[in-house]
Amino acid sequence: MISGYLAGFGYQLRLFRNRPSEGGVLVAIPFTTAVFLTVVAVADRDDLVGAALLAPALYGLWTVALAVGGMSLAGDKGLERLELLLAAPASFTGYLWGRLTMSTLIGLLAYGEAWAVGVVVFQARPTVYHPWWFVASLLATGFGTVSAGALVAAVVGLSRNSRALPDFMNYPLFVIAGFFTPVSMLPSWLQPLSRCVYLSWGADLARASLRPGHQANLGGLLLAELALGIVMFPLSALLLARILHNLRSTGRLSA
Repeated sequence: MISGYLAGFGYQLRLFRNRPSEGGVLVAIPFTTAVFLTVVAVADRDDLVGAALLAPALYGLWTVALAVGGMSLAGDKGLERLELLLAAPASFTGYLWGRLTMSTLIGLLAYGEAWAVGVVVFQARPTVYHPWWFVASLLATGFGTVSAGALVAAVVGLSRNSRALPDFMNYPLFVIAGFFTPVSMLPSWLQPLSRCVYLSWGADLARASLRPGHQANLGGLLLAELALGIVMFPLSALLLARILHNLRSTGRLSA
Protein backbone atom coordinates (compact mmCIF):
# COMPACT_ATOMS: atom_id res chain seq x y z
CA MET A 1 0.00 0.00 0.00
CA ILE A 2 2.75 2.47 0.97
CA SER A 3 4.79 1.86 -2.18
CA GLY A 4 1.71 2.36 -4.36
CA TYR A 5 0.79 5.53 -2.46
CA LEU A 6 4.26 7.02 -2.90
CA ALA A 7 4.29 6.06 -6.58
CA GLY A 8 0.95 7.77 -7.18
CA PHE A 9 2.00 10.82 -5.18
CA GLY A 10 5.25 11.16 -7.13
CA TYR A 11 3.57 10.57 -10.49
CA GLN A 12 0.95 13.26 -9.89
CA LEU A 13 3.64 15.68 -8.73
CA ARG A 14 5.60 15.14 -11.95
CA LEU A 15 2.40 15.47 -13.95
CA PHE A 16 1.60 18.86 -12.43
CA ARG A 17 5.19 19.99 -12.89
CA ASN A 18 5.46 18.92 -16.53
CA ARG A 19 1.87 19.72 -17.51
CA PRO A 20 0.70 22.79 -15.55
CA SER A 21 -2.61 22.63 -17.42
CA GLU A 22 -3.58 19.78 -15.06
CA GLY A 23 -4.13 22.44 -12.42
CA GLY A 24 -5.60 24.94 -14.86
CA VAL A 25 -8.53 25.76 -12.59
CA LEU A 26 -6.09 27.61 -10.33
CA VAL A 27 -5.66 30.17 -13.11
CA ALA A 28 -9.31 31.12 -12.74
CA ILE A 29 -9.20 31.54 -8.95
CA PRO A 30 -8.06 35.20 -8.98
CA PHE A 31 -10.84 36.15 -11.40
CA THR A 32 -13.47 34.24 -9.43
CA THR A 33 -12.26 35.87 -6.24
CA ALA A 34 -12.46 39.30 -7.88
CA VAL A 35 -16.08 38.66 -8.85
CA PHE A 36 -17.11 37.70 -5.32
CA LEU A 37 -15.24 40.57 -3.69
CA THR A 38 -16.78 43.03 -6.16
CA VAL A 39 -20.27 41.80 -5.31
CA VAL A 40 -19.53 42.13 -1.60
CA ALA A 41 -18.11 45.64 -2.09
CA VAL A 42 -21.08 46.82 -4.16
CA ALA A 43 -23.46 45.48 -1.52
CA ASP A 44 -21.38 47.22 1.19
CA ARG A 45 -21.13 43.98 3.15
CA ASP A 46 -17.63 43.99 4.59
CA ASP A 47 -18.74 41.24 6.95
CA LEU A 48 -18.89 38.85 3.98
CA VAL A 49 -15.31 39.40 2.82
CA GLY A 50 -14.17 36.19 4.49
CA ALA A 51 -16.92 34.18 2.81
CA ALA A 52 -16.04 35.77 -0.54
CA LEU A 53 -12.45 34.58 -0.16
CA LEU A 54 -13.37 31.08 0.97
CA ALA A 55 -15.86 30.35 -1.82
CA PRO A 56 -13.42 30.35 -4.76
CA ALA A 57 -10.81 28.55 -2.65
CA LEU A 58 -13.19 25.70 -1.84
CA TYR A 59 -14.30 25.57 -5.45
CA GLY A 60 -10.70 25.38 -6.68
CA LEU A 61 -9.82 22.61 -4.24
CA TRP A 62 -12.87 20.56 -5.21
CA THR A 63 -12.40 21.07 -8.95
CA VAL A 64 -8.77 19.97 -8.98
CA ALA A 65 -9.53 16.82 -6.98
CA LEU A 66 -12.63 16.11 -9.05
CA ALA A 67 -10.65 16.34 -12.28
CA VAL A 68 -8.07 13.84 -11.02
CA GLY A 69 -10.55 11.51 -9.35
CA GLY A 70 -13.04 11.61 -12.18
CA MET A 71 -10.58 11.00 -14.98
CA SER A 72 -7.83 8.94 -13.34
CA LEU A 73 -9.16 5.50 -14.26
CA ALA A 74 -10.36 6.58 -17.70
CA GLY A 75 -7.08 8.38 -18.36
CA ASP A 76 -4.94 5.42 -17.34
CA LYS A 77 -7.03 3.12 -19.48
CA GLY A 78 -6.90 5.45 -22.47
CA LEU A 79 -3.10 5.56 -22.25
CA GLU A 80 -3.03 1.75 -21.99
CA ARG A 81 -1.33 2.10 -18.63
CA LEU A 82 -4.01 0.63 -16.43
CA GLU A 83 -3.11 -2.98 -17.19
CA LEU A 84 0.50 -2.28 -16.24
CA LEU A 85 -0.56 -0.66 -12.99
CA LEU A 86 -2.75 -3.62 -12.10
CA ALA A 87 0.04 -6.06 -12.91
CA ALA A 88 2.49 -4.19 -10.66
CA PRO A 89 3.05 -5.53 -7.12
CA ALA A 90 2.12 -2.16 -5.60
CA SER A 91 -1.45 -1.43 -4.52
CA PHE A 92 -3.52 0.30 -7.18
CA THR A 93 -5.80 1.76 -4.49
CA GLY A 94 -2.74 3.22 -2.77
CA TYR A 95 -1.58 4.61 -6.11
CA LEU A 96 -4.93 6.37 -6.60
CA TRP A 97 -4.92 7.78 -3.07
CA GLY A 98 -1.38 9.05 -3.61
CA ARG A 99 -2.43 10.87 -6.77
CA LEU A 100 -5.41 12.40 -5.01
CA THR A 101 -3.31 13.52 -2.03
CA MET A 102 -0.92 15.38 -4.32
CA SER A 103 -3.86 16.92 -6.19
CA THR A 104 -5.42 18.03 -2.93
CA LEU A 105 -2.21 19.73 -1.86
CA ILE A 106 -2.14 21.56 -5.20
CA GLY A 107 -5.81 22.46 -4.76
CA LEU A 108 -5.10 23.98 -1.35
CA LEU A 109 -3.02 26.60 -3.15
CA ALA A 110 -6.36 28.13 -4.10
CA TYR A 111 -6.67 29.43 -0.52
CA GLY A 112 -3.41 31.33 -0.87
CA GLU A 113 -4.41 32.68 -4.27
CA ALA A 114 -7.77 33.93 -3.07
CA TRP A 115 -6.24 35.51 0.02
CA ALA A 116 -3.51 37.21 -2.01
CA VAL A 117 -6.02 38.70 -4.46
CA GLY A 118 -8.18 39.95 -1.62
CA VAL A 119 -5.35 41.55 0.36
CA VAL A 120 -3.20 42.92 -2.48
CA VAL A 121 -5.77 43.91 -5.10
CA PHE A 122 -8.88 44.71 -3.06
CA GLN A 123 -7.13 45.83 0.13
CA ALA A 124 -9.31 43.40 2.09
CA ARG A 125 -8.33 42.70 5.65
CA PRO A 126 -9.83 39.34 6.59
CA THR A 127 -9.11 38.29 10.16
CA VAL A 128 -8.93 34.70 11.32
CA TYR A 129 -10.24 34.98 14.87
CA HIS A 130 -9.93 31.25 15.54
CA PRO A 131 -6.75 30.19 13.72
CA TRP A 132 -6.56 26.65 15.12
CA TRP A 133 -10.09 25.91 14.00
CA PHE A 134 -9.28 27.38 10.59
CA VAL A 135 -6.26 25.09 10.26
CA ALA A 136 -8.40 22.17 11.41
CA SER A 137 -10.96 23.00 8.73
CA LEU A 138 -8.23 22.98 6.05
CA LEU A 139 -6.89 19.62 7.19
CA ALA A 140 -10.33 18.04 7.48
CA THR A 141 -11.39 19.43 4.10
CA GLY A 142 -8.19 18.12 2.54
CA PHE A 143 -8.77 14.68 4.04
CA GLY A 144 -12.38 14.66 2.88
CA THR A 145 -11.33 15.73 -0.61
CA VAL A 146 -8.99 12.73 -0.95
CA SER A 147 -11.82 10.44 0.18
CA ALA A 148 -14.36 12.07 -2.13
CA GLY A 149 -11.97 11.97 -5.07
CA ALA A 150 -11.42 8.24 -4.58
CA LEU A 151 -15.17 7.70 -4.38
CA VAL A 152 -15.71 9.72 -7.56
CA ALA A 153 -13.01 7.68 -9.31
CA ALA A 154 -14.77 4.48 -8.30
CA VAL A 155 -18.24 5.67 -9.35
CA VAL A 156 -16.95 7.01 -12.66
CA GLY A 157 -15.09 3.79 -13.24
CA LEU A 158 -18.34 1.87 -12.84
CA SER A 159 -20.23 4.20 -15.17
CA ARG A 160 -20.33 4.03 -18.95
CA ASN A 161 -19.75 7.74 -19.47
CA SER A 162 -16.55 8.75 -17.73
CA ARG A 163 -16.93 12.49 -18.42
CA ALA A 164 -20.59 13.23 -17.73
CA LEU A 165 -20.53 12.58 -13.98
CA PRO A 166 -17.56 14.83 -13.08
CA ASP A 167 -19.02 17.63 -15.20
CA PHE A 168 -22.38 17.22 -13.47
CA MET A 169 -20.85 17.27 -9.99
CA ASN A 170 -18.88 20.48 -10.50
CA TYR A 171 -21.13 23.55 -10.50
CA PRO A 172 -24.17 22.12 -8.64
CA LEU A 173 -21.95 21.39 -5.67
CA PHE A 174 -21.03 25.08 -5.48
CA VAL A 175 -24.59 25.69 -4.30
CA ILE A 176 -25.35 22.42 -2.54
CA ALA A 177 -22.18 22.52 -0.44
CA GLY A 178 -22.71 26.15 0.53
CA PHE A 179 -19.39 27.46 -0.72
CA PHE A 180 -20.61 31.04 -0.46
CA THR A 181 -24.22 30.86 0.74
CA PRO A 182 -24.54 28.97 4.04
CA VAL A 183 -26.56 25.78 3.94
CA SER A 184 -28.98 27.28 6.47
CA MET A 185 -30.09 29.77 3.80
CA LEU A 186 -30.89 27.10 1.21
CA PRO A 187 -34.44 25.75 0.74
CA SER A 188 -35.42 23.42 3.56
CA TRP A 189 -35.90 20.47 1.20
CA LEU A 190 -32.32 20.84 -0.05
CA GLN A 191 -30.59 21.13 3.31
CA PRO A 192 -30.61 17.37 4.16
CA LEU A 193 -28.85 16.66 0.86
CA SER A 194 -26.33 19.42 1.54
CA ARG A 195 -25.50 17.92 4.91
CA CYS A 196 -24.48 14.69 3.19
CA VAL A 197 -21.67 16.62 1.49
CA TYR A 198 -18.51 16.94 3.58
CA LEU A 199 -17.70 20.33 2.05
CA SER A 200 -20.82 21.90 3.56
CA TRP A 201 -19.47 21.22 7.06
CA GLY A 202 -15.99 22.41 6.07
CA ALA A 203 -17.36 25.64 4.62
CA ASP A 204 -19.37 26.33 7.79
CA LEU A 205 -16.36 25.61 10.00
CA ALA A 206 -14.05 27.86 7.95
CA ARG A 207 -16.55 30.74 7.96
CA ALA A 208 -17.11 30.35 11.71
CA SER A 209 -13.36 30.61 12.33
CA LEU A 210 -13.43 34.05 10.66
CA ARG A 211 -16.13 35.41 12.97
CA PRO A 212 -15.20 37.15 16.25
CA GLY A 213 -16.33 35.99 19.64
CA HIS A 214 -17.33 32.60 20.87
CA GLN A 215 -18.59 30.26 18.15
CA ALA A 216 -20.74 27.37 19.29
CA ASN A 217 -20.38 23.83 18.02
CA LEU A 218 -17.11 24.22 16.15
CA GLY A 219 -16.13 20.78 17.36
CA GLY A 220 -19.38 19.34 16.06
CA LEU A 221 -18.77 20.79 12.60
CA LEU A 222 -15.28 19.31 12.53
CA LEU A 223 -16.45 15.88 13.69
CA ALA A 224 -19.23 15.80 11.10
CA GLU A 225 -16.80 16.59 8.29
CA LEU A 226 -14.29 14.01 9.49
CA ALA A 227 -17.00 11.39 9.86
CA LEU A 228 -18.13 11.81 6.26
CA GLY A 229 -14.53 11.62 5.06
CA ILE A 230 -13.94 8.42 7.04
CA VAL A 231 -17.10 6.82 5.66
CA MET A 232 -16.11 7.58 2.06
CA PHE A 233 -12.72 5.86 2.37
CA PRO A 234 -13.88 2.23 2.79
CA LEU A 235 -16.77 2.81 0.40
CA SER A 236 -14.39 3.94 -2.34
CA ALA A 237 -12.07 1.01 -1.60
CA LEU A 238 -14.95 -1.47 -1.98
CA LEU A 239 -16.06 0.06 -5.27
CA LEU A 240 -12.50 0.09 -6.57
CA ALA A 241 -12.12 -3.58 -5.61
CA ARG A 242 -15.22 -4.35 -7.66
CA ILE A 243 -13.80 -2.45 -10.64
CA LEU A 244 -10.51 -4.33 -10.44
CA HIS A 245 -12.29 -7.67 -10.16
CA ASN A 246 -14.37 -6.90 -13.26
CA LEU A 247 -11.33 -5.70 -15.14
CA ARG A 248 -9.31 -8.80 -14.35
CA SER A 249 -12.17 -11.14 -15.24
CA THR A 250 -13.57 -9.39 -18.32
CA GLY A 251 -10.98 -6.83 -19.37
CA ARG A 252 -13.62 -4.09 -19.16
CA LEU A 253 -14.36 -1.33 -16.66
CA SER A 254 -18.12 -1.68 -16.86
CA ALA A 255 -20.03 -3.00 -13.88
